[in-house]
Amino acid sequence: VVNGTAGIVNIQDNDISSLVRSSSVAERERLVNQMLAAIDLRYSDFRNKLAASSRHAGSFFDLGVLTMDIAGGLATSAAAKTNYIAASSLLSGTEGSLNQNYLHSQTLSALIAQMDASRKQKLLAIQLALRSQSVGEYPGTAALSDVIDYYQAGTLISAVIAIQKQAANTEQKAA
Repeated sequence: VVNGTAGIVNIQDNDISSLVRSSSVAERERLVNQMLAAIDLRYSDFRNKLAASSRHAGSFFDLGVLTMDIAGGLATSAAAKTNYIAASSLLSGTEGSLNQNYLHSQTLSALIAQMDASRKQKLLAIQLALRSQSVGEYPGTAALSDVIDYYQAGTLISAVIAIQKQAANTEQKAA
């Protein structure tokens, strides 16, 4: 059972059964579009939470901990040498933290872009099949399979797999 955000779109087990048994183009299209809407709501929520977690994690916490450690070292130290080492550590640690969080942010952006692209690709295939094929040519079971593939296209693991496949294809073409 897939429930949309705030109950806006609900998919019940009998909707899935109805899709599998659908005999009219209109019923098949209505059920598929209802399922796609539920998936889109969930994906939007997932994507927003993913982006928010990326923004809140990272540099601020790392820099805060690093600053406190360094400040503690400075407060108890009397020698100028220790102060320079501490300042150097602060600069080095800050750079490392910023680089790590920048890399995380860029990786996340690439994965989201891949998920969006894969979802668009699958959605276009579903829409084309719904518009151009009869229920006999594109039965409810095939539509359900495509809806499940559409859902999977919006997962991080599918994005990683797609990027790996693209890299392997590029490498093979270059060889």
